[in-house]
Amino acid sequence: MTVFEATAGPGETPPADSVAPRDSTAQAPTSVTRLNATIRDFIARWNTVWVEGEITSWNVRAGNVFARLKDTRSDAQISIRVWSSVRGRIPSDIGIGDHVVAAVKADYFVKSGDFSFTVSAMKHVGLGDQLERLEKLRVQLRQEGLFDPSRKKRLPFLPHVIGLITGERSDAEKDVHRNAELRWPQVRFRTAYAAVQGDRCVPETLAALSRLDADPEVDVIIIARGGGDPQTLLGFSDERLVRAVAAASTPVVSAIGHENDHPLLDDVADLRASTPTDAAKRVVPDVGEQRALIAQLRSRATTRLTQRISHDIAQLEQLRSRPVLRSPAPIIDARAQETWLLLSRGRDAVNRQLDDAGRRTGELRASLRALSPAATLARGYAVGELPHDHARQGLARGTLGGRDPGRRLSRGAAAHDVGWRSERRERHPRGHAVVRGGPRRAREGRRRTRTGLSDPRALAGAVGTRRGSGRPLRRMAARGQAPSRRRTGRGFGLGDPGGTAVSKQPPIIAELGRPETPDETAARKAASSKAYRSSQTVRNLIAALAVTLAVVAVIVFAVPRGEPVERAPLDVAAIAEGVESSLQSPVLIPELGDFWRANDAELQSGATVVWEVTLAPRADEERGFIKVAQAFDADASWAPQRLNGIAPTDTVRIGGRDWDVFEPARAESNANVSYAIGTQAGDDYILLYGSRSPDSTAELAESLIPQIRTISEAS
Repeated sequence: MTVFEATAGPGETPPADSVAPRDSTAQAPTSVTRLNATIRDFIARWNTVWVEGEITSWNVRAGNVFARLKDTRSDAQISIRVWSSVRGRIPSDIGIGDHVVAAVKADYFVKSGDFSFTVSAMKHVGLGDQLERLEKLRVQLRQEGLFDPSRKKRLPFLPHVIGLITGERSDAEKDVHRNAELRWPQVRFRTAYAAVQGDRCVPETLAALSRLDADPEVDVIIIARGGGDPQTLLGFSDERLVRAVAAASTPVVSAIGHENDHPLLDDVADLRASTPTDAAKRVVPDVGEQRALIAQLRSRATTRLTQRISHDIAQLEQLRSRPVLRSPAPIIDARAQETWLLLSRGRDAVNRQLDDAGRRTGELRASLRALSPAATLARGYAVGELPHDHARQGLARGTLGGRDPGRRLSRGAAAHDVGWRSERRERHPRGHAVVRGGPRRAREGRRRTRTGLSDPRALAGAVGTRRGSGRPLRRMAARGQAPSRRRTGRGFGLGDPGGTAVSKQPPIIAELGRPETPDETAARKAASSKAYRSSQTVRNLIAALAVTLAVVAVIVFAVPRGEPVERAPLDVAAIAEGVESSLQSPVLIPELGDFWRANDAELQSGATVVWEVTLAPRADEERGFIKVAQAFDADASWAPQRLNGIAPTDTVRIGGRDWDVFEPARAESNANVSYAIGTQAGDDYILLYGSRSPDSTAELAESLIPQIRTISEAS
């Protein structure tokens, strides 16, 4: 207990701190501190009490809870404090609307004069009536689909007119206007004032919502209210207001209270904002951010377009520098020569096939003429014929029976009479006899046939053989004998009356001492034909060789040749200038001097953008190449990917910088690259690789040191 001692002397007014509240007068008042201390000492004597109520406020600050407990039957409330040491002993799910029983002890703060209760224990009794009603309504609305995100409307990007429902001259109205105008100065508002708590809250808010929703100029509606006790926010959980917001055709933004406040309006609105300030920021875009975004997009588009054009120009220059486009005439001439040679070969092959076919056709024609009876008739022979039935009957009786046989000549036919008896009876399938003689005798026979000769003597005079062989026939005819089937002189006689044909006897071969058999004749002809074809093949080969030598001589000595076109030097500096302007970054430009020449320079796109220049010695006796590659925004891990998996094997110092050395384990592992070195230059990685010696590569790297330092400083 605080003890106050009077220090005033006799006749003086005592100090206020020394006057007890019960002893105070107008002349000797007590102090506020003495009064608060007296009240605190009085309240401190109260014991801990158990009280039942419903939590209407629950705010956590620095681990402590400041809340209010309301009577379940009236509006009476008390303030309670739950210190962090006690909070760990009470249920963690206690919140607004819970029906609880708490052990509280009165406490009075002297400095501020606040009266509250400190909680030492708390437990659930059941859901409060208000929370229970709200939970039932929340479940019902969720089942009806009013909380479904698919039914929520999208807010416009830049609303022309914003409808605002809030309290008149409230802080929420000022916050919304100020933040919206800061973000977009040209924004316009159409405000409808309504009560934000009490009995008039729901009707006035419904009327304001109906007016703004019917206005065609309003693009979005904000319902805003500052923070407060949950009891004062119950109007924004009313079922009528919630259903009206769900039925509105204009997007609605809920900005009720603070982050911890959560009325049903937040669940059904198209957008929930934690505070009125947050609602203004989410409805209206920031003009500064939009301008920066547009500038960024323009810059990116310009950079991308410039890079693409520069890359395409570099590729076009590379294509134009290739021999096929720089000087296509030699390639066309070579292809024309090849076409001419192929055409000549095809023409020769076709001619050979035609010659072979003509030769075979001539052989077949000659064979056919040799076998044809027309050739025999053309030499003066004749064929005598009888009708088939009469020939068979005459042969059966041994006589022709006085029939007149016909005679077939080389041109036309003639009839004659044959009347002698055959000495031999032989059947002939066609019943005709062959009569052979010279042309003169044939003509004489035809004349005599036309005169009607019919006896053997007349027939012997009419039909004869060549070279005087007709005399024996005439003598035989005079004696009344039929010519036999034998050779008379060097000609042939008539066949016997039986119709057996008289043919030339085969010649006697001196080597055999006898005539050839048909098989021996066929074998001799086949051998002769084979020898002929062999001789023709040799002749064709000799002719083809001669033609080939002539064509080669014409190509070598007669076809004109142009002088080789000297390749134009590649302007690496011009290409590099275009690459630098597109990438906004310096690139390496090797100094060529008298030793090197640039064969290629290009910017390669992909996962890593690479600027690469290919160098080769100018002198023809020097061999090998070196490629200078600059990989943008890359490190040492890029080099093994470029070198097909070759890892660094050593480190060498060139020009005051450390260079990684890459050498294949075996020469055949990478036939084109025998040595490579690389170093980091700021954000880029420089790699020199090729088939030149390490000394030549180090010399080139030494010449690039100033440019590498510049690239490192620019990064």
